[in-house]
Amino acid sequence: MSRIGIRSQPLNYQRHRGPSHAQDGARNDKLDQSNSHLDLIKAELFYLNNSNVANCASHSLLQANTHHQTTHGKIDATNTILTTQATHNTNLLAKNSSIYSELAYANNTGASGSLAHSGVQILAKNTELETLITTANTYGINHNVSSQNLATHTALKNNATFTADTYTSTIDLLVSGTTEIYRDLTIYGKYDDGTSPRFHFAYSDDDSNYFIDPIYHAESITDGNDKHFRMSYENIPFRYVRIYCDTVATATNCYLYWVAIKHR
Repeated sequence: MSRIGIRSQPLNYQRHRGPSHAQDGARNDKLDQSNSHLDLIKAELFYLNNSNVANCASHSLLQANTHHQTTHGKIDATNTILTTQATHNTNLLAKNSSIYSELAYANNTGASGSLAHSGVQILAKNTELETLITTANTYGINHNVSSQNLATHTALKNNATFTADTYTSTIDLLVSGTTEIYRDLTIYGKYDDGTSPRFHFAYSDDDSNYFIDPIYHAESITDGNDKHFRMSYENIPFRYVRIYCDTVATATNCYLYWVAIKHR
């Protein structure tokens, strides 16, 4: 007799089941996170397309990009400064080397010879200046003083009478062989103690018409026989000078010399 009923299932049979609620929740969470990330990306892209990056403080990505750009610019500027400084350092080292070389040369070598060293050039120039100064001093001694006296030239007056209201011969203040004019003039000499003349400078630019200076010599020293005198004038503006004895008195036994010095 056959048994009718439900057929028995294999022992290893398991009924197919759908995903569990836990798996569904995990998937939903990941989708939610992806949507959130997409929303952030969309927001950032929107801001990049429609906003000024430099003025944004609420977007971390933009902030990071801005700071990165600023830092990069500062690094470039720093590199430029360092490159410039390196060039200056190289120049300074070269100059220091030159200075060291010059000092070594100055300390160990005489001034004569090579002109490639500035120390030698300076010493050479100092030598030139010294030579010029010596020449100038010699010129001053030999040419800046012109005199007439009894020993070397005919004096303006040589134990002669200097009549009142008369002039001596002309003193030409032109420096021999040049276009320069002596500017400072001194006259000196003596005359008989018994007379009291007054001597004046008289000036001319053509050795024809003379202008008498009203100032006359007032200083004289007597030795009991003669009165000795001296009178000077600085910055004479004319080339020709004569000495005038005014109408007060005649000078007897008169000696009269002159010295001209170029004004410096």
